[in-house]
Amino acid sequence: MPKHSTVDEYIAAMSQPLRDAAEQTRRVVDEYLEGAESTIKWAHPTWSIGKKPVCYLKAATRHVT
Repeated sequence: MPKHSTVDEYIAAMSQPLRDAAEQTRRVVDEYLEGAESTIKWAHPTWSIGKKPVCYLKAATRHVT
């Protein structure tokens, strides 16, 4: 089982200010990536259209990718 089972859990576990950056990024992706669904894949939040992954969000110690 993954460490975080939902995108909300993944983001909530981040320290500040990374959490703020991740929340803002998620809002932008959710708003502009039409038809995409987010889920945890490969231990990170991943947005897919159909079965094709389009982008992901990954926390590091001092930045968010």
